[in-house]
Amino acid sequence: MSTAAIADEQALLQLANRYAQAVDRRDGDALASLFTVDGGIDRPGSSWRGHDQIRAIVVRLTTLYASTFHTVRNQAVTIDGDAAEGETYSVAMHMMPAGNGPQKRMDMGLRYQDRFVRENGAWLFASRQLI
Repeated sequence: MSTAAIADEQALLQLANRYAQAVDRRDGDALASLFTVDGGIDRPGSSWRGHDQIRAIVVRLTTLYASTFHTVRNQAVTIDGDAAEGETYSVAMHMMPAGNGPQKRMDMGLRYQDRFVRENGAWLFASRQLI
């Protein structure tokens, strides 16, 4: 494997790590900056397109969860020039809002089908589909 290919794979993994960090920090601007202008996130029953809708995801998270903690696990990618496709696994821990009684945690195993593009030398998500 060439040094360039290793660097590209590492950059794509770091992109997934920055996604997790932006979600957990509830930083909508940071989250949107990881996507192309027309990029999107899809999950069963929901779809967000463009930077404005992606920014709004963190607002929704604040109403659903007291906090989140996403970990990026394994990622397999196929790179073709300035485009790539891959699958990224994550585990996300979600602290539910405090109510009457002990606070509860909900863990989710996540699998994303990702499409990436390189723009101006930087890798971005073109789309993330949550399976």
